[in-house]
Amino acid sequence: MLILFLGFNISRYIRAKSHNMGKRKNQYEIDEAVNLFLQEAGIRDEYLIQRMIQNWEDVVGNPIAAQTDSIEFHQGILKLKMKNAVWFQEVFMLRSQLLEKINDFIGEGIVKEIQVSAT
Repeated sequence: MLILFLGFNISRYIRAKSHNMGKRKNQYEIDEAVNLFLQEAGIRDEYLIQRMIQNWEDVVGNPIAAQTDSIEFHQGILKLKMKNAVWFQEVFMLRSQLLEKINDFIGEGIVKEIQVSAT
């Protein structure tokens, strides 16, 4: 019964906020609440990295995404394994531009370095 009551109150609160402030403000508040939850749970950075990996093609473009064999992340270092030496060289030369694209997608400070290798 308590869950139904809380669910009703949350729904009513969201509807009231949406009506008074518009959907854009309401969406901002929900995004902010989710971000705060992830941060307090200590999983915000990991969530953002997983989101980046899931959207890898959108982040770096189709040609690079299609030639990426694997992606790993550990302590600020993003490790990319490319499918061949040609793409290793290409991505190696584009590391700073890729870092900018990644930071635009997930925010500054999470990925500090990109290491590239070939399979």
